[in-house]
Amino acid sequence: MYDSLFQGCVAYYPGIIGSSGKYLDIIGGNDGTITGATKTGNDRFGTVNKCYDFTATGSKISLGNILNTTFAGSTAKFTIIVWINPIFTTLSNNTIIVAKDADNSFSENQRQFYLGINTTAKLTFLWFGALDASSYILNYSTTTLTSNSWKFIVITFDATQSTIVNKTTMYISSIKESISSTIYNSPTYIQTSTSHLGIGNILSSSGVATANQSFPGSIGEVMIFNTIKTPAEIKTIYDLTKLQYIMPKVGYWK
Repeated sequence: MYDSLFQGCVAYYPGIIGSSGKYLDIIGGNDGTITGATKTGNDRFGTVNKCYDFTATGSKISLGNILNTTFAGSTAKFTIIVWINPIFTTLSNNTIIVAKDADNSFSENQRQFYLGINTTAKLTFLWFGALDASSYILNYSTTTLTSNSWKFIVITFDATQSTIVNKTTMYISSIKESISSTIYNSPTYIQTSTSHLGIGNILSSSGVATANQSFPGSIGEVMIFNTIKTPAEIKTIYDLTKLQYIMPKVGYWK
């Protein structure tokens, strides 16, 4: 029933834990290792202990150095879809939803991107045109996110767009955002790096997490596509997933 929605999906993390204790990717098999995060968050349907909470210092789900061919290169196109429930009073640091960004926190220059929430509660997508941060663009939403409220978040990135600000689109609850941007040294596309992809935190090239940027709340499903999802597809996925969990017929299980 939902298979057409999963076209181009290279990773899907619905929050299932396998027999090995891994955080399962039921599409691509790139299972994650959970550290610090606890399955104590209520999901958007009110089911208790359904989602992983990342409020503990250093919480993370480490996925390894994966999907460089999806994220990097002059022809890269990708979409990241995630349900989040941020819980905060104030935000003293930029906090992370999904990132592949081994930075100077680890004395590394292996930056690709991060999706997160900044200190003014704006959805933020920062991508780098150089691993050492000598070129980048910081995009942030017009909408201010509210605490203790589930949101459906979408980022698309298209390296083939000639205008820098047009490479990224951002959606909150299926509504396209007006984006403000800060550009430094005209980045063109994301470079291949050795950094580890992380959910809920920034990770080093060996999977070590930062101490102060873990996500303040719960993260539900995470979907990553090697295509640009259209506004109509995004609306369909939102309408379906706000009512139920959806699963492909064919996936990777263990």
